[in-house]
Amino acid sequence: MRETSNLDRIYVNELNYTNVKVVASAVKSDHQAVVAYNGPRMSTYDKRQERCVFRKRSPTQHALFVEHISQMRIDLQSDADVQSNSAIMKNLLDRFYPEQQIMVSSTGPRFVTPAINAMLQRKNRLM
Repeated sequence: MRETSNLDRIYVNELNYTNVKVVASAVKSDHQAVVAYNGPRMSTYDKRQERCVFRKRSPTQHALFVEHISQMRIDLQSDADVQSNSAIMKNLLDRFYPEQQIMVSSTGPRFVTPAINAMLQRKNRLM
């Protein structure tokens, strides 16, 4: 199938088929394939990649943060709005725990968080 056009041809191994499945292309294309077959239903694997943002945490980062914060004097003004006071905290967070982006697959297990996925990718890169 392609966009709004009709089906051109269908090729089957048997004259009778019980299941029909439309499959999206594995490469960037507006084409789709129609698979007609006889037998048990095939499971659908709808794999999608999503960009996730996470903050890497390590004992070294914690130590550097504690060392810096112990020498710093933070004055939160009571008459200032919440946004300006939270900007100070956000700057500290971004300085010691910067945001990182990673691609996470929808077919992966739920327990594989973006942080764990980043560690697995790093391990695979080092192997």
